[in-house]
Amino acid sequence: MVKKTFLLCLLFSLFACLPSDDAAKILTALNGKISVSVPKSWKEMPELHPNADIRAGDENSDIYLLVVSERREILPKGQPLEQYSEYLREAYAKPLLNVQQAGPWHVSVKGRRGLRYEIRHVSREGVPVATLHTVVESPEYFHQLVLWTNATRYSKNQTTMRQIADSFTEK
Repeated sequence: MVKKTFLLCLLFSLFACLPSDDAAKILTALNGKISVSVPKSWKEMPELHPNADIRAGDENSDIYLLVVSERREILPKGQPLEQYSEYLREAYAKPLLNVQQAGPWHVSVKGRRGLRYEIRHVSREGVPVATLHTVVESPEYFHQLVLWTNATRYSKNQTTMRQIADSFTEK
């Protein structure tokens, strides 16, 4: 009986952490072809990156998001997800200091295959940063989802960051 009660409490607490539809907003790009669900307190932040399809964040929770989608047809023919993810992570990490990577974790994002890594580094200003880097593939695109926060807040923010990445949808 204790085990059943514990499992029920655990399941309830997991579901209680998920954002309700009332507490979320949907950000879209590529003429509505892609979307991601973020907390209602978030705002779009075009200043984060000039070429990202979705740029948003919440300064109070110190979590930020970029979504960059690239057509597979402009990439080398037959480039697998693993190779594309490696290329992106190398390019991302090149200018950073004290880079540490964990992963890969093979994920399914709304039925699409993806790879996820955790990347930690120190910014040029000396701030420790933790990034959740997810690449999702579809027949037409590779989608890069980059969520980051101050590393001291990562343990508090990682559930929200994963939920946002896992909410990504391509129509």
